[in-house]
Amino acid sequence: MASPTATRAATSALHPPISPLATPAGASAANGATDISLFLEPSFDASSYVSSLIRDVDASISAAVQDASTSSRSNSLLQPPAEPVGRKSSISLSPITTNPISNRNDPGSRKREQVQEDIDLSLAISRLNLAIEELDRSISTQVTDNAPELLRRTSNLAAMQSGVEQTRDGLKLLDDEVKNLRAKVHDPFVRLVELQDDLRSYDAAGDLVARTSKVVALARRLESQMELVFTGKRDKLEAEPEVGADETSQSRGQVHGRDLSRAALLISELTTLLNAPQNDPTVEPSLLDLVIVQDLLPTLDSARGTVVDSMEDMIVRGLRDLSPIMLGSALQTAFNLGTLPRLVQDLLNDLTEVVKERTVAAFDLETLSRQLNSPIPTLESNSSYSTYRSGRRTNTTEAERARQQQVWTEALWKRLESLIVVEMGAVCSKVYLLEKVLKLKSDSETGVNFLSVALEELGDKPSYTFWLTLAQSLQRQVESATGRSAWLAQMLSGGIGGKGGEGYPKLLRLFQEFFAKIGVYTDIQYSSVHQSPETVILLKSLGGLERGWVDRSTFRIAEVLSSVFSRRTAVVNGEEQAEGVVRRIANVLDTSRLDPLLSRAAVDRCCALVDQFGARLDGLVADDAAGERDVTQAQGLNDSLMRFAYTLSEGLESVAADQDLKPTNAAITSATTSSTYATTLLQTTVARLNSVIRTR
Repeated sequence: MASPTATRAATSALHPPISPLATPAGASAANGATDISLFLEPSFDASSYVSSLIRDVDASISAAVQDASTSSRSNSLLQPPAEPVGRKSSISLSPITTNPISNRNDPGSRKREQVQEDIDLSLAISRLNLAIEELDRSISTQVTDNAPELLRRTSNLAAMQSGVEQTRDGLKLLDDEVKNLRAKVHDPFVRLVELQDDLRSYDAAGDLVARTSKVVALARRLESQMELVFTGKRDKLEAEPEVGADETSQSRGQVHGRDLSRAALLISELTTLLNAPQNDPTVEPSLLDLVIVQDLLPTLDSARGTVVDSMEDMIVRGLRDLSPIMLGSALQTAFNLGTLPRLVQDLLNDLTEVVKERTVAAFDLETLSRQLNSPIPTLESNSSYSTYRSGRRTNTTEAERARQQQVWTEALWKRLESLIVVEMGAVCSKVYLLEKVLKLKSDSETGVNFLSVALEELGDKPSYTFWLTLAQSLQRQVESATGRSAWLAQMLSGGIGGKGGEGYPKLLRLFQEFFAKIGVYTDIQYSSVHQSPETVILLKSLGGLERGWVDRSTFRIAEVLSSVFSRRTAVVNGEEQAEGVVRRIANVLDTSRLDPLLSRAAVDRCCALVDQFGARLDGLVADDAAGERDVTQAQGLNDSLMRFAYTLSEGLESVAADQDLKPTNAAITSATTSSTYATTLLQTTVARLNSVIRTR
């Protein structure tokens, strides 16, 4: 039997100490009683007890390995090992407490209990020794069985230890190489980037200094140039009281315009430098942020205002005096400032606005009525009792009506003459002068033509815009005025008081005078040989007045040609009526010879009426020959129609010959042709009429 001291030592060696956190003091007494009862059981088996101990240790080791692998995968901090799962507490051999009261009262029972406790303790110690021997045998068996594996793992660990050391040495060398490379490559690269930033800053500063010095130099040159401009203005003001030659004033204006254009060029260069885009706004500051440049801005603005005012004054005087030199200097100044297209557009808008305003004022009958202090005339209506009573109430006589219409007619024709010949002639001269200077003027440095630059914004030439505006404005105002006043429509188309020559032909003579006036400085031509497209556009806008005059002039001709067929039962005097028709046609053609477009319209209408007569004559004679009528009466009617047609044909031949021989008006043409449009068309009409006569 082993001693109690040896038994306690063996028990301590068998079970490792448990953490105080895992074995509270309150639970040690209960666990000790449980262990003692386990060893005192009759069915206690040391082998089974040792096997359970080994299983508990294996389970705790497996759990510790699993926890270690999990913590290593999650890169977490090492935690203290947890309590082994299922590990039993150490065996406690503390004596069983007895009731102190019973011990005090019964000494014999206390002795018996002490003896029994010694017996139980001896039995437990013996069984524990058996368990220790069984555990030692199991450990020996395990060591013997797993010795090769342990040795193999030990050798592997030793080999791995040497490999880990080599790897650690390699990693250390690699770190040293990385440090060397960083010192050789990365650090110089960082320094190079810093130096590049500094160089960029230095370049930006140098460029800023260069541009600033250029701005200052240009500003000084501009100040000197503006002094020359002001000196030229003073010389001009001092020379104004003296009446000199035109060449002297033009040369002085040319010199002043040259100084002005140079100042404008300097202003444009300064503006371009100040508004130039920055390459890198984060590095390169703007010139406008510099104090020295900000101090120059008021001088620049003042110079620009002075140059613009002088340029506009030169343009106004150049257009007023029709001076191409002064206008060219002003346009050169505008080109240097970069405002040439906008300036030309504004000038053209102003001129076209003048055309519209003057046209509206010329046909403003209400304003003219207030000026004449007379109501707008009206056409004479059919006499009736109501008109007779109204005439008596207003005491208006025919003489007063005629005088009123005469006053209105003279006033309107004066307005139209002033509008067409004077005002539109002045505007047209300005437009063509502007276009001519733009066409001939080019920049001396770049060689860019001014007209091509202006057309980028205008789209069309200034002359075309002028003619189109004038034609549209005239058409709009004529239609509006004639729609409001039938008397004005008759005055402009057929004339008042039976004076057909004072209607539309008089208006055409005003336009011909206008064309002759502007033909001096333009390439506009208007004759029977050639009509410029601009003139055709303008006169076609008055197509309503032309049709009204042609209708009024050929009304009697159409009436006679229609009345020939109305009296089917009477024998008419065909020769006299045909001669009357021929005389009227000749009068109409003679009146319309003053204008080639009007002459064509009149010839077309007269020939169309004769062709209609021939077609009706052909059908009428055929019906009469096929009808069941009195032969004598039908023959007499056909005979009179044939005499009318024959006389008409001969008369038209003579009219065609007269049209071919008569010279045209020298005011509108400079040459005549052997075969005019009127002669050709009349001869064609006569041939068709003769074919109808010969078939019958």
